[in-house]
Amino acid sequence: MGEAAISQPLCTALQIVLVDMLGFAGIKLYSVVGHSSGEIGAAYAAGLLSARTLSASPTAGACMPSWPSRPMAERDPVMMLAPHSTEFCELEWFQGRTQIAARNSSSSITLSGDEDAIDEAVIIFQNEGKFARKLKVDTVYHSSHVVPWRGYRVKWYPSVHAKTGVMAQGNMSPQYWVDNMANPVLLSLAAGKARIESGPFDLVLKVGPAPVPKTPALDTIESVSGGQRPPYSGVLARGKDDVREFSNSLGYIWTQLGAGSAVFAAFQRAVSGSEAIGRFLPDLPKYPLDRARGFMALPRLTGLHKMVQDPIHPLLGRRCHDREASQSVQWRNIICPKEVPWLTSY
Repeated sequence: MGEAAISQPLCTALQIVLVDMLGFAGIKLYSVVGHSSGEIGAAYAAGLLSARTLSASPTAGACMPSWPSRPMAERDPVMMLAPHSTEFCELEWFQGRTQIAARNSSSSITLSGDEDAIDEAVIIFQNEGKFARKLKVDTVYHSSHVVPWRGYRVKWYPSVHAKTGVMAQGNMSPQYWVDNMANPVLLSLAAGKARIESGPFDLVLKVGPAPVPKTPALDTIESVSGGQRPPYSGVLARGKDDVREFSNSLGYIWTQLGAGSAVFAAFQRAVSGSEAIGRFLPDLPKYPLDRARGFMALPRLTGLHKMVQDPIHPLLGRRCHDREASQSVQWRNIICPKEVPWLTSY
């Protein structure tokens, strides 16, 4: 799984399936931001490209490093770094040997470059007391090592339009995916722009095999939204049971956004083909009934109103405590002009 030729197509397939499963549960995505090869999954989540079209993209990209061979010294492991990485890459000793691969936030930068330069950089940063670690990768995306392959990736001759030649360039043109492999990942700029133009967001959801990069994404959103930090959840997590983690994410969405944000019955039908069937548990221990408490099942609009002591607001009505989530407060009211005469003036 450490080889891009295997892990990248699998990751894209996984993201496509996860997007579909979230759709089955009624989860509606408002804005999407991709990170590196996650742009492929983001394009699918945004409805720009089909699953069939996107399935070929990561496979072709993953085969890129083995096209012509190159010396071992030119392979480029990547590492996570703290701030000031821009100035570091401009040092004379490291010019042309390291470059910024991703700007995740103001405090999280990924560098890419020659292996010996990366090893030296890790030692320097650690000696300065700054967090730095080398990542296990075998592919040279987002670095100057991709430049020699750019010429091979510009032209796209699709079988559907074989008679017309090269496909016209557009937003999802072949050049876009070439740039995606070669250019730095500007996650901080993309996340900040999404928050400014489409926010605020009720919740941030990471759709992928791991919940990272949580802190960089939230730091960026917080910096452009006056200190507000939305709830965050990953759909899956490394080393944990996938079914349990996905179920936990649906539960987290439900607790944060309230009833109706996740349709569990529809999800059950989609993934299993049938409704959930209850099972009898005849071996449960018997307990005496506590008759000091009332267990009468009352309709929501009548029973709960009798137990709520909050005063009625003339416009907002009664608090709907049973429908509220941690990030929301709800009221219910039926306004009648006969009871509130001044409403007829508006």
